[in-house]
Amino acid sequence: MKRKIWKWFFLFYVAAVIPLLSSCVVSNHTDNGTIELVNNSIVTIDGFYLAPVDQRSWGPNILSRLLFPGQQTSIVDISPGLYDAKIRASGAYSDYFGYLYDISINTGGVFWLYVYNSSFTGSLEIRNGALSANIIAVYVVPADAPTWGANQASSVIRPSNVLHLTDFVPGLYDVRIVWNVGPDSIYYDVRINSLSLTAINAS
Repeated sequence: MKRKIWKWFFLFYVAAVIPLLSSCVVSNHTDNGTIELVNNSIVTIDGFYLAPVDQRSWGPNILSRLLFPGQQTSIVDISPGLYDAKIRASGAYSDYFGYLYDISINTGGVFWLYVYNSSFTGSLEIRNGALSANIIAVYVVPADAPTWGANQASSVIRPSNVLHLTDFVPGLYDVRIVWNVGPDSIYYDVRINSLSLTAINAS
């Protein structure tokens, strides 16, 4: 399901808002519009999703080939209207995503999307380093959020197992780990960076 994570995080972490996908518009002579996707990042883009703003799901990946650093590609024959875009880059340890909302595609227009390292989200991994205790809940919220929000663990995390979470806007987060025995473990001001996997070894 499509969710506008940047707008949700903006309510909690205004200071962490970063440049996402820079853009500008020029014109050509076709009836429909075109997106020029330019990869100015250090990672290979392997997914591009484009959906009307009122569509609930992202739909299929429409990128016809891998887009390596320094390359660009044209997404052509786009009907005029407002769209949301999602990009994906698969790293060695995690997948990272970038979003741009309310893209205006005009008749005969070319919309340029420039992707930078800072365009992407980061990831978080919780590793259970305890000898016998199980992690039964994990909460991750922007630093100084008033509540802990929803449990991010869909199942019990046993010793030596991990919980891998993706799609975090870069910034500082508070993490609460709930064990089946003993007190909770709380980590404050955990930094998550673009294109990076941050790991917490809990024990």
